[in-house]
Amino acid sequence: MNISNERRQQDRFSSILGISINSIDQNGDDVTETTLLRDISGSGLSFLTKQPSEYDFGQSIDITLFSTNNPDSEKFNIGSGKVMWIDDPAGDSSGWIGVMLDDLMSVDHLKEKIGAIIGHPA
Repeated sequence: MNISNERRQQDRFSSILGISINSIDQNGDDVTETTLLRDISGSGLSFLTKQPSEYDFGQSIDITLFSTNNPDSEKFNIGSGKVMWIDDPAGDSSGWIGVMLDDLMSVDHLKEKIGAIIGHPA
């Protein structure tokens, strides 16, 4: 896990984890995506998307993290968050989504949960 600190006020952890997203788009249609987490902090995260046009600023999403190496490992339901930025450089192809979590997490809690997912206690 690498630590960096940019726009967020808390330390950011880079980790290769899977992420499941569930939401409802602007048309009232279900949005479900399983993809890769880019980074996470106690206040937010970003993830890769293959469907950036399905997301809008301020959209509420539900988030679950899991191990990409072991589908039977522990899953961590983070809860919900709001889309804060959308980086779609090619227009309707893959891009990045930035999310602010509705409930803050402590760094220790975050490390503990990620450690449990990847099978390495914090």
